[in-house]
Amino acid sequence: MPSTTISKSNAKTKRKTPTKSKYQAQHLDDMLNEEVVTRTTQTRSQSIPSSSTSNSTNTTTATTNINEIQVEDLSTDNIPEPDEHITMKSEVWDYATKMPNGKAKCNKCKKDYSCKDHNTSSLRRHLNQCLNTSKFSSNENKTSTKKIDNERKKKLNELVYQCVIQDGRNFGDLRKPGMIRLLNEIVPGYTPPTHRTVQRQLTRYYYDHTKMLVTELKTINALAVTTDLWSDKNLNSYMCLTGHYMNANSKLDSKVLSFTVFEERHTGEQISYTIKKELKRLQVYDKTNTITCDGASNMKKSFKKLKPKRLQCLGHKLHLTVCNALCLWVTEPEITDSSNNSEEPDTSAKDARTTANSSNNIREFDDVHNDTTDETLDMGPESMEEEDLSNDNDEGEDSLDDEELSGDEDSNGSNNSADMVNAVNDNWEEDVVEDYTSIISNEQYYLNKAIQKCRGLIKTIKKSSILSNFINNEKDKINLKNSLILDCKSRWSSTHCLIQSILCYKSIIGQLFAKKYELNLTAKQRAKLLEFELNGQEWAILESVKQVLNSFFEATKLRYAFYDPIGFGVLDRKERSTIECEIRALHKDYTTSLSNSNSLNVGLTQTTAQKPKVNLLQGFLASVNQHQPRIIKKDAALSIANELALYRSLAITEFNEITDVNNPKPHDPFAFWNLHSNKLKFLSSLARKNLIIPSTSVPSESTFSVAAYLGRKERNRLTSENLCMLVFLKDKINHEMENNH
Repeated sequence: MPSTTISKSNAKTKRKTPTKSKYQAQHLDDMLNEEVVTRTTQTRSQSIPSSSTSNSTNTTTATTNINEIQVEDLSTDNIPEPDEHITMKSEVWDYATKMPNGKAKCNKCKKDYSCKDHNTSSLRRHLNQCLNTSKFSSNENKTSTKKIDNERKKKLNELVYQCVIQDGRNFGDLRKPGMIRLLNEIVPGYTPPTHRTVQRQLTRYYYDHTKMLVTELKTINALAVTTDLWSDKNLNSYMCLTGHYMNANSKLDSKVLSFTVFEERHTGEQISYTIKKELKRLQVYDKTNTITCDGASNMKKSFKKLKPKRLQCLGHKLHLTVCNALCLWVTEPEITDSSNNSEEPDTSAKDARTTANSSNNIREFDDVHNDTTDETLDMGPESMEEEDLSNDNDEGEDSLDDEELSGDEDSNGSNNSADMVNAVNDNWEEDVVEDYTSIISNEQYYLNKAIQKCRGLIKTIKKSSILSNFINNEKDKINLKNSLILDCKSRWSSTHCLIQSILCYKSIIGQLFAKKYELNLTAKQRAKLLEFELNGQEWAILESVKQVLNSFFEATKLRYAFYDPIGFGVLDRKERSTIECEIRALHKDYTTSLSNSNSLNVGLTQTTAQKPKVNLLQGFLASVNQHQPRIIKKDAALSIANELALYRSLAITEFNEITDVNNPKPHDPFAFWNLHSNKLKFLSSLARKNLIIPSTSVPSESTFSVAAYLGRKERNRLTSENLCMLVFLKDKINHEMENNH
């Protein structure tokens, strides 16, 4: 076609004038739209909608004209020469003039405004103010013309900022069209702030709450801290510091002191430097007595340069004790076929090796079924988190951090290694024994074999749509709410939760193996499934281990010992005597330092010795070399002995009242010491320092769970600095809500 052919001369001309071609390309779409709209309007104005036939004819004509215009105008030879005075369709250009440099000039005030890519938003806002009109407002902002007063708008904006922080919303959530319509229906005339405004206010909130925290910490006498390191899915490292202290109301208060980005190497020197810097920034370094952390080697090394004492997490200690004593994570090395040993342990090891190696063939279920198994199974990591949080059970399953637990599950069925970061970088896997030679008894061997079968069975169910559908149907019949949980090496008490879930599904698992021939499984799949069938002895082992692990799990809830009436009641006489000797030594050091410095401690008073006045009777007796008998006051050592004796009596009475089966008294050690602080002055001061010390690093771990939610994949553009501020502010706003209620 001649109309679609471009000559070489025209091509050369266009190459010589690139500015001209660029200008044509910018305005081509606008001219096409104008001409299409103009001709369509003319066609419709000539038509009379007298009948359906005429309407159809007119529509066809208009469509034909539009198509002809598009074909004609798309021809390169028919591109009109640019005209600086082209009439634009938008009514904005009745009050402004478009400039060739991508800007527009207001006809009234002669100011230039950017309108790149035909964007007239800035120009519209200016014309609304310059001409004192609202005709140029966008359709989204025309939902309501009613205005609200500034005080009410300011209050609503503050609620929006708190909503974004507390609920973990995106900064621009409340500016979405649906949310704007809802807010205009509730509060006519209100427009929520933009995401940039929210981000600016986030910084203001952070500094305001930091100042409030520093002011509050100035009033305390002692502080206990927990700390830990964590990495998100993008491998950004963070350090968390949580503080625990007695507030003005003599109640235990726990807050996030600092949540900062840790960009340096995780060496002991860098950890100690960051901890000291953050505590000094809050002016509480000298008030910090203890820091609870895990048992990692870099953490131990960091305390060589720190003043506070290090307290290893009790949960970490119990985790190592349970895992290593019961051989929960022992793996068997590969044994060659040439090894022929007739001893019983090796014969048993062959069965265990078969169980362990068979777990590698679980993927064969994926070869038969499609990849939508995880979507149809309601026991995946995400649904497990929602379901576990909604269930109120008495066995402590809610204590598991399913977000971090999911990382280990994903490692068995997916290649998303980033999800494992939460579980890997918390140092809880360190010192967990995996050597097969650590099994020294038959009990450890049979227990390890039963646990391996449970893990293999759960993995198989999760990877098979047939098995998962069967489990779900049977679960619905008995209205079972719990889910099958896979344990994780780095999570305390996760094996306890695995055993609990398996025992809850005992009847369903029995039906699964009883009806294995009725399911649509191949012979090879049934053979693999039978490798994980538990016998009667193994079910009995799981029942026994459940009770043992439950005792360890409950032990982590007992935070206090001697200064808690509950803890005092369970200590034997030898343990009490040891602690009392330490208290006497502390009191002796205290009185020595008090006499040297002539200072007073909180809650303790010491009066200077004064010469007593001589009365008439004493003067007469002195003249005849006689003295009046008087009672000699006991020294300070006897005073602390009296306090200890009185505390023994009060603590045992409190213990009996709390453990009373018929009418138990609420357990509140802080209320106990507030009641008896006048009688037990020295012990009360020690109790206030020791009762605030957390025995585990759970507060830091819980903060990491909050950070993982706030930094979820839907918010992948959230910067590390904004994440730190959000975690800090969410903790403060939650405390304000609790205090208000």
